[in-house]
Amino acid sequence: MGNIGSTSWHEVAILIPLLFLSLLYFYIHRNELNIILSDDEARNLGVDTKKLKINLLIISSLSVSFAVSFTGLIGFVGLIIPHGIRILFKNYNNILIIPFCTVFGGIFLLICDTLARTIIAPIQIPIGILTAFIGSPIFLYLTLKAKRLL
Repeated sequence: MGNIGSTSWHEVAILIPLLFLSLLYFYIHRNELNIILSDDEARNLGVDTKKLKINLLIISSLSVSFAVSFTGLIGFVGLIIPHGIRILFKNYNNILIIPFCTVFGGIFLLICDTLARTIIAPIQIPIGILTAFIGSPIFLYLTLKAKRLL
């Protein structure tokens, strides 16, 4: 269910460059990500949407697999934070969204890790349980809001 407490600095040194490169790829393609919401519009603006989507899927999969291999499954952070940032700042421009998601995702994970270590100390709750407990209602709210049931 995820734990960042047992990760060594050697593992962090391996993980940071790999995640930095994937974050850099997303940031380089931020403008294309802004217009990819409409395939027709993106194609008219010269974006090869099929190739971009495949590359984004590959880079995203590699990023998640790197992180999960070192920390375990910590769910909902990648779902909650981007939606929360978009709602909070009312901005859909990836020039701002990508860095804010990176920073606030780290802060959210740090807060969840601190809570997981201290709620019933000396026993540590897996972070994935805590993020799921926080994230499930938010994800349900976003789903119902998207279907216009709320």
